[in-house]
Amino acid sequence: MTFTPKDRDLGSRSYKFSLMVIGLVDELLGDTSSQVMARQVMRSATSIGANIIEAQASPTRKDFSLFLNHALKSANETGYWLRLLMDSKKVSGDKIGD
Repeated sequence: MTFTPKDRDLGSRSYKFSLMVIGLVDELLGDTSSQVMARQVMRSATSIGANIIEAQASPTRKDFSLFLNHALKSANETGYWLRLLMDSKKVSGDKIGD
């Protein structure tokens, strides 16, 4: 996925990333392992943007920091699921962008 200079806003970037993951999940096979991983990556990927939006609306610096920390954790988890999908040959590396 490539971002343009206009895509500096983290909320916008995370939203576009979620859309990319949705498209990827829709292309996965219907076997059990693919579907289990698809649900996991969908949940963690879409959580990134949701937590960023919550952080932006936080009333305190502490809440802001907590929500961004949750977004980072979700991003790390998403990376794990994407690598697992790629290494298990459920999706090619070029679809994920290695």
